[in-house]
Amino acid sequence: MDSNPVAAQKKRSSLLDCIRALAVIMVVLYHIGLQAGSGLDPVATWFLQYGLLGVDIFFPLSGYLITSYLLTHHNKRDVGVFFMRRFFRIVPLYMAALAIYALGSIVTRTNLDTLHNLWQNAVFLTGWVIFHGDRAEVPYTITWSLSVEEFSYIILGLAALILRGRIGRILIAMTVGALALRFAINLAGFPNVYFYPPARLDSVALGGAVAWALHARCKILIPLLVTTVATWGLMQFGRVPFHTLLFLLITLMACLVIYIIVVYLPSMRTPLISAVAAIGFYSYFIYLFHYFNIVVLEVIQERFGMGLSFWPQSVLVLAMTYFQAWLSYRFFEGPLIGFGRRLETKLGPRPAPTSAEAY
Repeated sequence: MDSNPVAAQKKRSSLLDCIRALAVIMVVLYHIGLQAGSGLDPVATWFLQYGLLGVDIFFPLSGYLITSYLLTHHNKRDVGVFFMRRFFRIVPLYMAALAIYALGSIVTRTNLDTLHNLWQNAVFLTGWVIFHGDRAEVPYTITWSLSVEEFSYIILGLAALILRGRIGRILIAMTVGALALRFAINLAGFPNVYFYPPARLDSVALGGAVAWALHARCKILIPLLVTTVATWGLMQFGRVPFHTLLFLLITLMACLVIYIIVVYLPSMRTPLISAVAAIGFYSYFIYLFHYFNIVVLEVIQERFGMGLSFWPQSVLVLAMTYFQAWLSYRFFEGPLIGFGRRLETKLGPRPAPTSAEAY
């Protein structure tokens, strides 16, 4: 694994990374809008209202990529490689982000009342605790999405090992179970279902279903379109259907785009696409660290009497975080991921590479 970001990006699908770029930019602009408060133009207001749904675009893409790997790599050795790769891709940077959050809280004397609960984030329980407890007691709440992804990885990895080629059954169970649970929770009126990992598994599973359909050479464009329109229609039948199916609608739309890219535009690459894809390549870092830069920029503005509007703040935050992400991958993430790849040789001969392995 090359720690050179440019070399690493060439091994990936640029258009799929563009999906990641869109998702993370939506989240960043949402948080900047929260800080800005009032006085936003219509476009900025849209991001304030809907930007958080960018997280829901990440889930099906993750499901597609990891299922693509597991459908063809499901013996004991391969599943071990899967979990090892997930560990080196996710955990070191995540722990670094938690350490910086803790240090920042101590230095600035903010959020000290919840800092003792950071252990919950460290064991990927953020989403669980937000739902079952008090959200105000949870630090660094954006890490809730890692709770969903890690829970999904465990389920799909074990399913690939135990069920081997029948992973489709687990994908169906995850989708139906999550939708039923989300409907029941919304019907009962409990808050914070948005963050609850078991009620969000359908987003990852449906991305996995796209991978399964492509592996089985099924043409699913029309069924996806029909299901998307039907979901939108069912959302109009009241509050409970709307809140239950909104995330499903976003997932289905993302699955449509993924399917079209993989089937019809697999190798499309232009300078503009590559530039946007570079943001997607660093999306994990940007997601974890962008809010730190929002706070730093806010402190700088207060100290020097600056009053930057929404869009200049957005450009600055994205630029700062992108540069930090490049440094992190070049000198921290990339070398660690490469170290993990070298460890794979101890698990036995390496399997033939697939297009999903770069992720």
